[in-house]
Amino acid sequence: MVQIAYIGLGKIGYEIALHIANKLKKDGEPPLLAYNRTISKAQELAEQSGQHVTVADTLQQVAQEADVIFSCLFDDAAVQAIIGGQLIGSGLLKKGTVIVEQATIAPETAAAVAAQATQAGVIYLSCPVMGAPPRARQGLLIPLLSGGTAADRQNVRRHYIDGVFGKTVLDVGDDVGAALRLKLCGNYFVFALIESVAEGLTLGEAAGVGQENVKALVDTLFANTPFVDYSQRMVDESYNDQVKFSLDGAQKDTQHIMGLANQVGADLPLTKVFQKHLATLQNQRGNSDVAAVVGVLRESAGLPFDLKKQD
Repeated sequence: MVQIAYIGLGKIGYEIALHIANKLKKDGEPPLLAYNRTISKAQELAEQSGQHVTVADTLQQVAQEADVIFSCLFDDAAVQAIIGGQLIGSGLLKKGTVIVEQATIAPETAAAVAAQATQAGVIYLSCPVMGAPPRARQGLLIPLLSGGTAADRQNVRRHYIDGVFGKTVLDVGDDVGAALRLKLCGNYFVFALIESVAEGLTLGEAAGVGQENVKALVDTLFANTPFVDYSQRMVDESYNDQVKFSLDGAQKDTQHIMGLANQVGADLPLTKVFQKHLATLQNQRGNSDVAAVVGVLRESAGLPFDLKKQD
């Protein structure tokens, strides 16, 4: 029987891995093999899945046992070191092993690791996703898939993505970097949205309308969209207590967006402004939730960073 593995149990990876484990359990397939640098997260996953997860002690175990390896790592360096180095570079992977990387990385990084995989007789696919952790929990992510052949992608989709953790899969072809270029376009929209919500709430507060009234307008005008979620997080200042989208992750992704823009000659003034505000936020608060960028806008308008502390 086919052994599936998952590496990297962060906020998104954990939820995806749980969906896959539940699907394997339902289908009578072997337990998911899970590896995480912090082993307690893999143990938690095993417990939540009804023990249909086997905790891998080492990456060597994953390399030796797995036929399909899903991975959701943080950045390019992690993908190069773990996927390119410790898995593909180990020489332990079986010929025909499929690696499905879900990290948001530079397209050229994916191409380099995919070339390594091809030389080792391994299939490497890119499958970043659009959607926040709550959408991941509900199995409503939008996976973006590319690389390998159409048959490779269809096999992975049919068994482990469609109706498992993905609502609508966007298959963008054999070019392993295509899914990542599309993901960067998607994150461009997310960051533009965050910047516009922060600016609009700040404008309303500074103009005496009150950010609560601006939020009420957003709730009505943009119902059932991420505008509502981000305006809520900014108004209730939950960014002080919960990190849903880390500043470190946002800075990494904006760098990749600007890198792609520079390659193709696209001017992205909104992203440049957002990058500047992220840098200010980093200097003031270190790694925090990206919604805290509203505090930077407030201070630029002569308002306190956290309005609730003034109540």
